[in-house]
Amino acid sequence: YRGCWGCEGTFSIANCIEDAGSVLAFLRGPESRDLRVDSERIVLAGASLGGFVALHAAARDPAVLGAASIAGFDFGAVALSHTGDTEAREDAIASFGEASIAPLTGTSAAALVDEAASLAADWQLARTVPALKDRRVLLLGGNRDTVAPSDVHLQPLVDEFERAGARHLSHSVLGGDHNFSEVRTALAQRLVAWLGKVRTTEQ
Repeated sequence: YRGCWGCEGTFSIANCIEDAGSVLAFLRGPESRDLRVDSERIVLAGASLGGFVALHAAARDPAVLGAASIAGFDFGAVALSHTGDTEAREDAIASFGEASIAPLTGTSAAALVDEAASLAADWQLARTVPALKDRRVLLLGGNRDTVAPSDVHLQPLVDEFERAGARHLSHSVLGGDHNFSEVRTALAQRLVAWLGKVRTTEQ
């Protein structure tokens, strides 16, 4: 993402979603020809912020075959729950920690919290459901995740997909923390198995 880990530009959550769209445009353009990418068979996957980005970017791009969100953080839902609560805002700012903000350029924890608050309604992950309910979607969480607890960030989204009659939803809560430190082999196996289902659906 721009403004992250030495990349040029200013970091913001909105820019992350735009950057994912730019990557898709690049992969479909002539510049990627040497990479041997099949531009008609693209899926998006990400963890934490990346899971949020993967779902929103896929929802904006109907040519993306599917999206996987691994411990995806629902910035919109959390921001809505903090509306008008000054103490909750301060807690959210403190939760970022210096280590999380240090690699980011042109922003701050307060700026990111306020950005999410200003776009909370549009950024709820539930808003991606109408666009994604007929595509392959994988939602994974960890039962010891204290950053994006599954009961807040995963299960409400699963419920929303099921209410919408999602045809190709896969979801699971694994026995891990936010980084899936002890179950990464199982996590990789789930992701690979899901990718196989995407190919089957396509065919």
